[in-house]
Amino acid sequence: LKMADRDSLKKNISSRFKINAFTLKKDALEFAVEKLEPFDKDKRAYWIKRLIEGLRKENFNGTVVDLDTLRNVTAAVSTSRNDNIPILNVFDVTSVPRWDIAPDGELIMHEERKENGLEVDNATMALRQRLMIVQTRISRTSELDGCTISPIDSLISSAPSEGTIIVVGVLVKIKNDQYHIEDLTGCIPIEITDQTTFHAGIFHIGSVMIFEGEWDGRVLITCAIALLPSHSADETRAYIGNSNLFGGTERIAFRSCPKLANRAARGADSSIVILSDVNVDNHDTRRALFLLLEGFTSCPPTAFILCGDFCSRPLQLDSNQLVEDGFIQLAKLIKQFPVYSNSQFIFVPGMKDGGLTNILPRPPLPQYLQKPFSSLSNCIFTTNPARVQLLNQEIVIYRNDTVERLCNNAIHVPDNLDNLPNDVVRSITSNAHLSPLPPSIQPIIWSLDSTLRLHPLPDLLIMADRFENYHVEQKGCIVSNPGPFGRLQYHFHVYFPDKRKIDPSSIDLSN
Repeated sequence: LKMADRDSLKKNISSRFKINAFTLKKDALEFAVEKLEPFDKDKRAYWIKRLIEGLRKENFNGTVVDLDTLRNVTAAVSTSRNDNIPILNVFDVTSVPRWDIAPDGELIMHEERKENGLEVDNATMALRQRLMIVQTRISRTSELDGCTISPIDSLISSAPSEGTIIVVGVLVKIKNDQYHIEDLTGCIPIEITDQTTFHAGIFHIGSVMIFEGEWDGRVLITCAIALLPSHSADETRAYIGNSNLFGGTERIAFRSCPKLANRAARGADSSIVILSDVNVDNHDTRRALFLLLEGFTSCPPTAFILCGDFCSRPLQLDSNQLVEDGFIQLAKLIKQFPVYSNSQFIFVPGMKDGGLTNILPRPPLPQYLQKPFSSLSNCIFTTNPARVQLLNQEIVIYRNDTVERLCNNAIHVPDNLDNLPNDVVRSITSNAHLSPLPPSIQPIIWSLDSTLRLHPLPDLLIMADRFENYHVEQKGCIVSNPGPFGRLQYHFHVYFPDKRKIDPSSIDLSN
């Protein structure tokens, strides 16, 4: 390898181990580079993952990996013949393939994620991609057959329209209460009147929508506004193919893998327990966790997914100490149940965990919080959002107060709040993005914006939220919000992948 390529490989190896709470000593890092440099990019990623898994399986007690330890683990994983795709994989945002959509809808795969470059360029490209991904559905949506979509640049210099026209674009707020719509060709102001009809959904700033109205030569006076219909995963796959856009180094999508499909068809008796707002610093929360773990001993689930925020009093002077003490107690609690040695515990940070700014994606919890679990090989600390492959199903985990954020930035919220979860989910799936809000409301690391895309839709989307628990289905995608594991009752969801079913449950400490 050239010196620059070797340095790049060294940096990649070091960062992949660090994000999994391991630090390689200098001689161990040189050993890893020597072993991995003969391989191509995909094989390197594969073997790095195998080495990290090997460290966990060896119950390595510590975070600093020396040369002897790495040699032993390398020998162990090299002689292992189990090269099959595991039943369960967890992918953080750095493991999500980078891809874009061309104007004609063709899928463009990128070999490497762009880490450098001007942030403004990354932002422009990311926002254009959000719009283009939704626009690719227009010609493939039967509900829009016969509709003529007018590009904005064709209106700017045109005379007032005779009758109504249709425009597809992003709703933006320029100043005060003046709203505009943007597409890839331009931007025009709109007027929303008392006579404007809103179809189903939440209509918020940053969302791609269909606007129908009359063009008076200066402003589009709207008469109807709607979201574009969502597409199922099968409908999307019909034109983008079976490339793996989900995570990992596999070339083919997990749902298209015959081996995984056969294993799933044999009726693997698996389940996933989903919890959100697990305040580990709270004594009652830990008591409820004990009862929950006690209750599943007869049928251990494949995984427990625990989402933040993990501190009941975040962003205060004593928050770090509170949550650290809470995780020490939680690690002790898990060790009391050896029956779960084959169950994975997946920790997803909330927006206030880690003490960082309100930016997406969120990194894993810091290493000092992971340390109490170092002797537990089945505990995984990942990013927010994160992705889980369970057999041939794809699961996306996202923790944010989505209902509140969309409604607070909406120009219209339906009167029937009983249907609010369906309307929120419709907005998210229509935009094919976990956070279809402008950067002024939700800051984004633009080079990682593609990791928030929902194209195609997953089998299960976990939208962990402080809002009351719900589960709905949209175009074959099951959307689960378990609600807070706390307050009056300790709510959680259990997902059964073979039945594609959510079972809501709760623990009542008052009894």
